[in-house]
Amino acid sequence: MSFTLRPDTTPTTQAVVSQTDVGPTHVSLAWSSTEDGPNIWFTVFMNGNPISQGSKRTSATFVPLEPETTYTFTVQARDFGGNLSPISDPVTVTTEPSNPNDVTPLPPPTNLGESHWGDGEIHVSWTQSTDDLDEQRFIQYDVSVNGVLSDTTVGSGFSIVYSPGTGGLVTVSVIAVDTASHASAPASITIDMDQP
Repeated sequence: MSFTLRPDTTPTTQAVVSQTDVGPTHVSLAWSSTEDGPNIWFTVFMNGNPISQGSKRTSATFVPLEPETTYTFTVQARDFGGNLSPISDPVTVTTEPSNPNDVTPLPPPTNLGESHWGDGEIHVSWTQSTDDLDEQRFIQYDVSVNGVLSDTTVGSGFSIVYSPGTGGLVTVSVIAVDTASHASAPASITIDMDQP
């Protein structure tokens, strides 16, 4: 005995999006949609460009953004059958100005360490900086390889960067930046890519 499942042709409902928090460099959103099955994936757009795709999350904080800047967010849902919902109504958010009382630069990250691989991949880790006003989850880290910016991460103590060559000495630097754009002194480590 065999049977054929009817294809899923009914899209999820249009997502409903709301702002839950805003700061100088971040916007937090929540969204929801309903579907006749258990699986819904979401794509979040900022100013028309996708910034999060294929995730089942129904909330997120988006960083790093620019202070006193207006951003427009929309969300589209997709079900297991590949049906796309209508795009949500736009939510327009203006980030806050930087805190005028924030005048103290961050201390540099500490305990900078690394592990590297034969293909030039470098895993960099550090202890995150602590600011007098900003929460750690909003502190940005600019990671450079031989003086060239290679990665930017926010609220994290880990990054993956790549050596520009196949061997030799490589210097990796990490700079912490707070929401008022104050940069720390760099924390640096020199790596011999020819050594395991």
